[in-house]
Amino acid sequence: MYKSKAPDAKHPFGAHWLDSCYQETLLPGSHWDKIKEALNNGLAQKVEKQLEHPERKQMIFELLGQDFGKRYFPDHNPDPGLLEPPAMSKTEKDKLMLEAQSWLQNQMYKIANEAGCHRVLPGEEPSDTIHPDMVEFLEDTHRIFSTGLDRQLFLQEEDLAKNQKETLQNKEATTKPPSRMPSLFKPMTASTETTMSSDKPSTTNIKASIHNLSGEPPTFWGPQSDVIGDSIISILHRDPRRFDEIAKRLHGRQLPGSLRKYMWLDVLFKAERQKMKSVNVEKIVRERFGRAVSRGVGELRIKRATHSPINGLIENAVIETYEVTPSMMPFNYDAHLKEASRSLNVLYVYNRSYEPYLIHWLFPLQLAFRETQIQVSGEHMYELAMYLDLLNTSCFPKWPEVFAIAEKVMTTLAQADEELHDHLKDISQRNVDVSPKDFMVQLIHQEKTKAQAVLSTTPQSSKTKTLSKDLLSDPLIFLRKWVGEGFVGVLDTQAVIYVWDQCFMQGWPSSLLHDVCVTLLLLLRHKFMEASDYHSMKEVFFREPCKLYTADLQRGFIHIQNKGSPEDLPYMNRQRPITPAPTPVPKPKSPAPSTVSTVQLPPVGLKDIELKIVIPAEAVEREQWLSSFDISNVQLHVSVYFGSERLAYKWSQTEPAPLVVSAGTPSSKTHKIDFPDEVFVFDNLDVSQLDVEREMGSYPYAIVRVDYSTPGTSTGSGITRTLGWSKFKLFQHPSQTSRLSMTSQPWVMLDGDYFYTLHSGSVPESIINNLPRTPHSPGLGRYM
Repeated sequence: MYKSKAPDAKHPFGAHWLDSCYQETLLPGSHWDKIKEALNNGLAQKVEKQLEHPERKQMIFELLGQDFGKRYFPDHNPDPGLLEPPAMSKTEKDKLMLEAQSWLQNQMYKIANEAGCHRVLPGEEPSDTIHPDMVEFLEDTHRIFSTGLDRQLFLQEEDLAKNQKETLQNKEATTKPPSRMPSLFKPMTASTETTMSSDKPSTTNIKASIHNLSGEPPTFWGPQSDVIGDSIISILHRDPRRFDEIAKRLHGRQLPGSLRKYMWLDVLFKAERQKMKSVNVEKIVRERFGRAVSRGVGELRIKRATHSPINGLIENAVIETYEVTPSMMPFNYDAHLKEASRSLNVLYVYNRSYEPYLIHWLFPLQLAFRETQIQVSGEHMYELAMYLDLLNTSCFPKWPEVFAIAEKVMTTLAQADEELHDHLKDISQRNVDVSPKDFMVQLIHQEKTKAQAVLSTTPQSSKTKTLSKDLLSDPLIFLRKWVGEGFVGVLDTQAVIYVWDQCFMQGWPSSLLHDVCVTLLLLLRHKFMEASDYHSMKEVFFREPCKLYTADLQRGFIHIQNKGSPEDLPYMNRQRPITPAPTPVPKPKSPAPSTVSTVQLPPVGLKDIELKIVIPAEAVEREQWLSSFDISNVQLHVSVYFGSERLAYKWSQTEPAPLVVSAGTPSSKTHKIDFPDEVFVFDNLDVSQLDVEREMGSYPYAIVRVDYSTPGTSTGSGITRTLGWSKFKLFQHPSQTSRLSMTSQPWVMLDGDYFYTLHSGSVPESIINNLPRTPHSPGLGRYM
């Protein structure tokens, strides 16, 4: 149901439903018409100053089009001959075109800022003014897009249900009746030759149908998410500069399969794109890789690159790794193993490199770039080898950085949880019985001489025991193994894909790998505290991470990334033993718990709101409208959110009353404002459909925005400016103190008087996705 066509002027995205939404925003009488009128008027004034240069004037009008020229410059007479030979060479024309395009883009950016029609991107400083028509346009566009996406997903679900029904009907029509009824006491088995040759499904057949069916996606994404992913890809094809913005918006979330391929490839080729400008980088890299492989085949005197001189070593290593690695066990079948071993052979022929950890690095790439055909093509294995080489050379941290990450994790653990840190150090020296082969890769890269000494000495000698204990008993070696294998060796498949999605979206920073390690250590805190010696600690490091719920890992990782307290992490593991809640310390004005469930929030409201607004003198000089500041133009906008979802919002309906107007300091003026008759009440706040937000530990919170509307004039409408904003919690959850399950306890409304900082400027888009607490940066004032 995802219809697409080649992009053109009327269909810029090449996706039917996206192009339909785009065309709807351009209908006559839409909010975009008003914004376009304001921008065109401003641009016409800028262009008028360029009319003194005939060639530049002609180029600008050609870029703007005939309609713009006829409407705003009816007296302009076009002269295309000014830009053609012999008056101007093609080189000069191209140079003039680039200059004119750059000038027009800069002017449009300035005009949009001045008119309050510029959409603030993540990471940019928010503008103090925004045109009311721009607000309405953005809200209307969001509504159109959301409706279009819902419609597209509904049509797709109908199509999938229809196809599934037809498949079941065809299967029933072709299924032969059993030759005999199965016995309840003696069930049919697959142990006889007759059974093996029948149509009865076996484990081998089931695995083959799961992994080799054409178009069948893995279990960790589905067709619905791919519709969203394909739509985002269409937007990125239209404007690749929005990659970083989309990556920031998807922070902490798992990518759809189609979008994963696009974003991973973009990051893999990023370093090469920086070296080669304005060329088809992917084509050049592929050709270069192919020539190197062909040269390697000749130098090694072999017939094909997929069968290198160390093919036997690679095949045995792949088989052994897949048999013991939790994330790889579901994919331990012939086709996948052959793909892995042959890709590693190609990489060896390319640059003579092979290490056991490359098997782990290759595994996520195999999942992300899966072949949809039943028979995997030889070219696909070359691609996987090339992607693995790009990952090794330009993305994955080098081994010295891996060691530094492990050291920093232990330092962070000592600061965040000294008890756990000391416990690990203590039990790591008890009953030490190490196997150097488990960590040989890490040892070679850190202390090659010592590692060789471990293997060269007699296994039972005292020297071996001393070296092994010194090198392998420290918890650092386990962290190095975690990071060095990209967590593939200890997490399950779902969690591996999630962690690698975050790495690619953020560019493989060491801080991200550090946060993943800290998250895993603290989520498994109760398991580590139960360990009593080296052997039991090793079992936790190797066997327990794969048992974590991926949602718990996701929630803990986002918590750490948002600078949350590490003390909260152990309680985010839903598999930990539930401990009795500590007796709460009585506090004055302690609110009574609500009996309403977590999915239906009790009514909540705000009243007796007071504002303290401090206007610095330099702000008045910069913004002239502040010199005639009138409190009657101040308006409140209150929104209630649950996570990133807005549940309700209301505007103030009464005029504020002045409490105090004082000069303050010589460099500022202070206004104290009261809203005595204003009461914001929000009821029927239903969060029953927000399963993901509840799982991620989201809370209900409010954002109060203080707006200032200047009255309109005869020449134009008024402008609404945002003075400031504040974000705060509305409820307290018992699980925040008792550490009980967040899905089984009621919410408690925060009752009483509270003071919060009022931050100047517009509400940043990123603040909605962060934890519900107001940042501690200095603001314009405060409200009560």
